[in-house]
Amino acid sequence: MLANLASVVLSAAILALFVPQVSAQPVPPCANGQAETTPAYGKIGADPAVQVWQDIELSDPAGCLGALAGRSALVIALAGQFDGRVSRDDIVARIGEISATQGLVYWSITDQEWRPLVTEAYGLEAPDSDVARPDFTALELLRGHPLYFMQNDSRSSGPNSYSLTVREMGPDRFVAAITNVTTIRFAFVTLFEPEALVSQHFFDRTAQGTWGYYGISVARSGIGATNTKSFVNRAAAFYRFLIGVAADSEPPLAR
Repeated sequence: MLANLASVVLSAAILALFVPQVSAQPVPPCANGQAETTPAYGKIGADPAVQVWQDIELSDPAGCLGALAGRSALVIALAGQFDGRVSRDDIVARIGEISATQGLVYWSITDQEWRPLVTEAYGLEAPDSDVARPDFTALELLRGHPLYFMQNDSRSSGPNSYSLTVREMGPDRFVAAITNVTTIRFAFVTLFEPEALVSQHFFDRTAQGTWGYYGISVARSGIGATNTKSFVNRAAAFYRFLIGVAADSEPPLAR
């Protein structure tokens, strides 16, 4: 859906990514008519704008951060725009295509190459079940009940369970939240405790008729929260998956 990113835009984005941030905290689009976000949406046809915060207390005066509020070791926000001709239900259905994330790649900072991010993925019948089920439909997600899925991350040991919930919904807006349910480990080392990884994904039609995407990912704590660039590239891989762009078809956001 998005055109390839021009090299001059990419260079500016990468430079902006790792300079000190002047904003006190991320500002997502809320349902109260507030249109300005921090960071502001990137232009359509370009990669999303990115900002990073470390060791920050997220306040929630507008009531739209939900489980993201509170102290986190690392916070990453991506804000981009994509094709407004896509329907809301098509985007919701894309989020529910859990099995389609299998084989998703990201740019590895450690290996300096594209490598698999998700090696296995499927929906779960229940949070305490290991019974696989088909992908979630848009109708299921729009009911607003928590749904559960399993993903095997190539940098962790064993399968990890997550919850997926659509928190808000409307004709031109919806918000989906994802939280890890199980402990994420590498060998015998705990990377993240349950509910330490939380992300929220805001989709709003803009005044220009495009879809605006604003994604916040937080790592409450854990030794896995130290690799900032890796988190940026993982968030970018999921964003590109959601908008239908192959993750490795455009340059990585961080190297």
